[in-house]
Amino acid sequence: MSKGKKIGIAVAAVFVVVIAVSAITYQIAPPASSATDAQQTVADEYTKTDASQSYVRDGEECMGYRVAVSATATEEQLLSVFEEVVAGDGYPMHTVWFYSSVDKAQGGDQYDVAMVEEESAGGDPVVTMA
Repeated sequence: MSKGKKIGIAVAAVFVVVIAVSAITYQIAPPASSATDAQQTVADEYTKTDASQSYVRDGEECMGYRVAVSATATEEQLLSVFEEVVAGDGYPMHTVWFYSSVDKAQGGDQYDVAMVEEESAGGDPVVTMA
């Protein structure tokens, strides 16, 4: 067998091994996007109640919302829900109180999951976990 054929066979064998290892690795650890999709699903599962209230901060009328989410929601998920809830409402600052159930969110109790608030107009929201 010629040297060229041996090299060709070796390259083909290495290629087959790489493909096999890649397939096994994929089965053991699917791409990171699968985990991200699962986390996003949790963030999408929330209920904004009718129990909203306006308040004044730094002379500006602002809005607060009560939202029910999973008690295991992460800070990233809470921020995502916050952005969606306050989008386009026209108020300069917001507070969103997060509760573990709709019943709790409709009541007057303190939040039991987290509070996310903008402390200044255009400022980054701050998360305070319960």
